[in-house]
Amino acid sequence: MDQKKLVDAQFGVAAMDYLQSPTHAQGADLQRLRALADGQRDWRILQPEGRLVVIDVIAPETPLLDTLLQSIEVLRDASHVRDYRYSEWEAMLILAGFIISDQQAWKLPLCFESWIGRMRTPELRVAAIRSLCAAAATEVRDYFAIQPNNDCAIDAAWIEAVPACLTRSVGGQETTIF
Repeated sequence: MDQKKLVDAQFGVAAMDYLQSPTHAQGADLQRLRALADGQRDWRILQPEGRLVVIDVIAPETPLLDTLLQSIEVLRDASHVRDYRYSEWEAMLILAGFIISDQQAWKLPLCFESWIGRMRTPELRVAAIRSLCAAAATEVRDYFAIQPNNDCAIDAAWIEAVPACLTRSVGGQETTIF
């Protein structure tokens, strides 16, 4: 079976781990994914009725909370670009030609020691993270449920999107699917 037939036959949902990089920060990959969903190339990643699913850490909409999260993230991992707010995900998806069909959000508990350990965060940066958490306003400490050992809980979300409008050839005639 060739690649196009394999993709056409099997993938009604595309799930992706949205890597944080300058390219992704502009939503360019979502636009490329939409082009693939429309079959504008030799193959596509979604069936015509397929769904895109994004599962990621979501930054709070409140600037105070967002700033602390982004600061901690870049200290933990210097290659980090940002955790997007739900409103930013929505805007990027719309710009790329998708509409959100479903979404769910939850608190993701983080064990501080394993969280920094996975990235082998240098001790100087770990100390800076601890300092930020210790000096954080009560509102911030409460929102992220920051514990004395710096365990906390951050926001995560499942965002399901579908192409906003598809035009397909059905029986030799162009048909628009919303």
